Amino acid sequence: HASALKAMTVQEITAKARAAIVRIETDLGSGFIIDPDGLILTNNHVIKDARKITVYLDNGTSHTGTVQGRDMVRDLAVVKINASNLPTLELGDLSQVPLGADSMVLGYPLGTKDLTVTKGVASAFKSDFGRNISWVKTDTAINRGNSGGPLLNLQGQVIGVVTLAQTTAQNVGFAVSVNTVKLYLERLKAGEVIA
Repeated sequence: HASALKAMTVQEITAKARAAIVRIETDLGSGFIIDPDGLILTNNHVIKDARKITVYLDNGTSHTGTVQGRDMVRDLAVVKINASNLPTLELGDLSQVPLGADSMVLGYPLGTKDLTVTKGVASAFKSDFGRNISWVKTDTAINRGNSGGPLLNLQGQVIGVVTLAQTTAQNVGFAVSVNTVKLYLERLKAGEVIA
Protein backbone atom coordinates (compact mmCIF):
# COMPACT_ATOMS: atom_id res chain seq x y z
CA HIS A 1 0.00 0.00 0.00
CA ALA A 2 1.77 3.11 -1.29
CA SER A 3 0.51 5.60 1.29
CA ALA A 4 1.93 3.43 4.10
CA LEU A 5 5.38 3.74 2.58
CA LYS A 6 7.43 6.78 3.49
CA ALA A 7 8.03 9.21 0.67
CA MET A 8 11.68 9.54 -0.23
CA THR A 9 13.60 12.44 -1.70
CA VAL A 10 14.47 12.47 -5.39
CA GLN A 11 18.10 11.82 -4.41
CA GLU A 12 17.15 8.81 -2.27
CA ILE A 13 15.00 7.30 -5.03
CA THR A 14 17.70 7.89 -7.63
CA ALA A 15 20.32 6.21 -5.45
CA LYS A 16 18.00 3.26 -4.77
CA ALA A 17 16.58 2.84 -8.29
CA ARG A 18 19.50 3.64 -10.59
CA ALA A 19 21.04 0.15 -10.49
CA ALA A 20 17.81 -1.28 -11.92
CA ILE A 21 17.63 1.15 -14.86
CA VAL A 22 19.27 0.00 -18.09
CA ARG A 23 20.34 1.64 -21.33
CA ILE A 24 19.22 -0.30 -24.36
CA GLU A 25 21.35 0.27 -27.41
CA THR A 26 19.26 -0.44 -30.48
CA ASP A 27 17.99 2.80 -31.83
CA LEU A 28 17.81 4.63 -28.50
CA GLY A 29 16.01 3.70 -25.37
CA SER A 30 15.83 2.79 -21.74
CA GLY A 31 14.34 -0.03 -19.75
CA PHE A 32 14.27 -1.37 -16.22
CA ILE A 33 14.83 -4.68 -14.51
CA ILE A 34 11.68 -6.38 -13.19
CA ASP A 35 13.14 -9.79 -12.32
CA PRO A 36 16.51 -10.53 -10.68
CA ASP A 37 17.12 -13.22 -13.31
CA GLY A 38 17.44 -10.74 -16.14
CA LEU A 39 13.96 -9.74 -17.33
CA ILE A 40 13.74 -6.13 -18.46
CA LEU A 41 10.63 -4.15 -19.31
CA THR A 42 10.77 -1.57 -22.11
CA ASN A 43 8.75 -0.29 -25.07
CA ASN A 44 8.22 -2.47 -28.12
CA HIS A 45 9.27 0.46 -30.33
CA VAL A 46 12.69 0.53 -28.62
CA ILE A 47 13.54 -3.01 -29.77
CA LYS A 48 11.14 -3.48 -32.68
CA ASP A 49 13.54 -3.28 -35.63
CA ALA A 50 16.73 -4.19 -33.78
CA ARG A 51 19.01 -6.81 -35.26
CA LYS A 52 21.08 -6.72 -32.08
CA ILE A 53 20.06 -5.56 -28.60
CA THR A 54 22.80 -4.54 -26.19
CA VAL A 55 21.74 -3.79 -22.63
CA TYR A 56 24.03 -1.65 -20.47
CA LEU A 57 23.65 -1.87 -16.71
CA ASP A 58 24.39 0.98 -14.32
CA ASN A 59 27.52 -0.87 -13.11
CA GLY A 60 29.07 -0.53 -16.58
CA THR A 61 28.59 -4.11 -17.74
CA SER A 62 26.84 -4.93 -21.00
CA HIS A 63 24.77 -7.92 -22.01
CA THR A 64 23.21 -9.16 -25.22
CA GLY A 65 19.44 -9.06 -24.93
CA THR A 66 16.84 -11.23 -26.62
CA VAL A 67 13.17 -10.38 -26.99
CA GLN A 68 11.17 -12.58 -24.62
CA GLY A 69 7.71 -11.23 -25.47
CA ARG A 70 6.09 -8.16 -26.97
CA ASP A 71 2.78 -6.36 -26.98
CA MET A 72 2.40 -4.36 -30.17
CA VAL A 73 -0.96 -2.91 -29.08
CA ARG A 74 0.31 -1.35 -25.85
CA ASP A 75 3.92 -0.82 -27.03
CA LEU A 76 5.48 -3.01 -24.35
CA ALA A 77 8.26 -5.58 -24.54
CA VAL A 78 10.17 -7.87 -22.20
CA VAL A 79 13.86 -8.36 -23.00
CA LYS A 80 15.92 -11.14 -21.40
CA ILE A 81 19.61 -10.96 -20.54
CA ASN A 82 21.73 -13.77 -19.13
CA ALA A 83 22.40 -12.44 -15.64
CA SER A 84 21.19 -13.14 -12.12
CA ASN A 85 20.90 -11.46 -8.71
CA LEU A 86 20.06 -8.19 -10.43
CA PRO A 87 18.49 -5.21 -8.64
CA THR A 88 14.84 -4.71 -9.57
CA LEU A 89 12.17 -2.05 -9.43
CA GLU A 90 8.89 -2.71 -7.67
CA LEU A 91 5.67 -2.26 -9.63
CA GLY A 92 3.28 0.09 -7.86
CA ASP A 93 -0.49 0.54 -8.16
CA LEU A 94 -2.02 3.43 -10.06
CA SER A 95 -5.11 3.44 -7.82
CA GLN A 96 -2.79 4.69 -5.05
CA VAL A 97 -1.54 7.62 -7.17
CA PRO A 98 -3.55 10.81 -6.74
CA LEU A 99 -3.78 13.45 -9.45
CA GLY A 100 -0.87 15.84 -9.00
CA ALA A 101 1.32 13.23 -7.29
CA ASP A 102 5.04 13.85 -7.66
CA SER A 103 6.66 11.63 -10.26
CA MET A 104 10.13 11.05 -11.65
CA VAL A 105 11.58 9.70 -14.87
CA LEU A 106 14.95 7.93 -14.87
CA GLY A 107 16.61 6.95 -18.11
CA TYR A 108 19.18 7.55 -20.80
CA PRO A 109 17.79 10.21 -23.15
CA LEU A 110 19.31 11.37 -26.44
CA GLY A 111 21.89 8.60 -26.62
CA THR A 112 23.65 9.74 -23.46
CA LYS A 113 25.60 7.20 -21.46
CA ASP A 114 24.81 9.05 -18.24
CA LEU A 115 21.63 8.37 -16.27
CA THR A 116 19.37 11.41 -16.09
CA VAL A 117 16.62 12.22 -13.62
CA THR A 118 13.67 14.55 -14.20
CA LYS A 119 10.83 15.32 -11.80
CA GLY A 120 7.28 16.52 -12.26
CA VAL A 121 3.74 15.46 -11.44
CA ALA A 122 1.12 13.03 -12.67
CA SER A 123 -0.93 15.68 -14.45
CA ALA A 124 -3.80 13.54 -15.81
CA PHE A 125 -5.02 9.97 -16.17
CA LYS A 126 -6.50 8.91 -19.49
CA SER A 127 -8.08 5.70 -20.72
CA ASP A 128 -8.01 4.25 -24.21
CA PHE A 129 -10.73 1.62 -23.99
CA GLY A 130 -10.20 0.49 -27.59
CA ARG A 131 -6.67 -0.69 -26.82
CA ASN A 132 -7.31 -1.34 -23.11
CA ILE A 133 -4.65 1.13 -21.97
CA SER A 134 -4.71 3.50 -19.06
CA TRP A 135 -2.20 6.32 -19.47
CA VAL A 136 -0.44 8.54 -16.99
CA LYS A 137 0.07 12.00 -18.45
CA THR A 138 3.00 13.81 -16.85
CA ASP A 139 4.76 17.16 -17.12
CA THR A 140 8.04 15.44 -16.20
CA ALA A 141 10.55 16.25 -18.95
CA ILE A 142 10.83 13.31 -21.37
CA ASN A 143 13.31 13.17 -24.22
CA ARG A 144 13.92 10.70 -27.02
CA GLY A 145 15.70 7.78 -25.40
CA ASN A 146 13.65 7.97 -22.19
CA SER A 147 11.25 5.57 -23.94
CA GLY A 148 10.91 2.31 -22.04
CA GLY A 149 12.18 3.78 -18.79
CA PRO A 150 10.16 3.98 -15.60
CA LEU A 151 7.86 6.70 -14.32
CA LEU A 152 8.28 6.41 -10.55
CA ASN A 153 6.34 7.66 -7.56
CA LEU A 154 8.13 9.04 -4.51
CA GLN A 155 8.07 5.62 -2.89
CA GLY A 156 10.39 4.51 -5.71
CA GLN A 157 7.72 2.28 -7.26
CA VAL A 158 7.02 2.10 -10.99
CA ILE A 159 3.71 3.77 -11.87
CA GLY A 160 4.21 3.72 -15.63
CA VAL A 161 6.44 2.88 -18.59
CA VAL A 162 7.47 6.06 -20.40
CA THR A 163 6.24 5.83 -23.98
CA LEU A 164 6.24 9.19 -25.68
CA ALA A 165 6.62 12.92 -25.38
CA GLN A 166 4.13 15.14 -27.13
CA THR A 167 6.26 17.15 -29.52
CA THR A 168 3.60 19.82 -30.09
CA ALA A 169 3.55 20.83 -26.42
CA GLN A 170 6.05 21.65 -23.69
CA ASN A 171 6.50 19.04 -20.97
CA VAL A 172 3.65 16.74 -21.94
CA GLY A 173 4.59 13.10 -21.82
CA PHE A 174 2.75 9.82 -21.52
CA ALA A 175 3.46 6.55 -19.76
CA VAL A 176 1.56 3.28 -20.05
CA SER A 177 0.23 2.83 -16.53
CA VAL A 178 1.61 0.09 -14.32
CA ASN A 179 -1.90 -1.31 -13.99
CA THR A 180 -2.07 -1.83 -17.77
CA VAL A 181 1.39 -3.44 -17.65
CA LYS A 182 0.26 -5.86 -14.94
CA LEU A 183 -2.65 -7.06 -17.10
CA TYR A 184 -0.25 -8.35 -19.80
CA LEU A 185 3.09 -8.89 -18.07
CA GLU A 186 2.74 -12.63 -17.37
CA ARG A 187 1.86 -13.25 -21.01
CA LEU A 188 4.95 -11.32 -22.15
CA LYS A 189 7.17 -13.17 -19.69
CA ALA A 190 5.77 -16.43 -21.12
CA GLY A 191 6.99 -15.43 -24.57
CA GLU A 192 3.76 -14.28 -26.16
CA VAL A 193 3.54 -11.80 -29.01
CA ILE A 194 0.34 -9.78 -28.68
CA ALA A 195 -0.59 -8.16 -31.98
